[in-house]
Amino acid sequence: MIGANIASRPILLATDDPQLQNTLQQRFPALITFPKTYDLTKLRTTPVRAALSDMWLLGRCYQIVGTYYSSFSKFSAIWGRTPYFEVIGDQIVRSEFTDRMISTSE
Repeated sequence: MIGANIASRPILLATDDPQLQNTLQQRFPALITFPKTYDLTKLRTTPVRAALSDMWLLGRCYQIVGTYYSSFSKFSAIWGRTPYFEVIGDQIVRSEFTDRMISTSE
């Protein structure tokens, strides 16, 4: 998904996984990220304010693609009324739950 779209539009990567961020930034140098520091000695690797910044930025994106476990991505989509897609296995599917939440909040 990133490789197919990064040449035609900006892509924001929001993650609390420093290893994933480094790997993807090496593969796709044009990725946009919110600058943050990681503390791997704690259960929560980034400060709450960094997570809120990521959520706010995600909610302003054209669309969001998140993983099955990403409650932050889902909340950002609902908060920003942004179309949300979820990676399930090797598929990217529209989230019916998120669509329902957005439509009931209008």
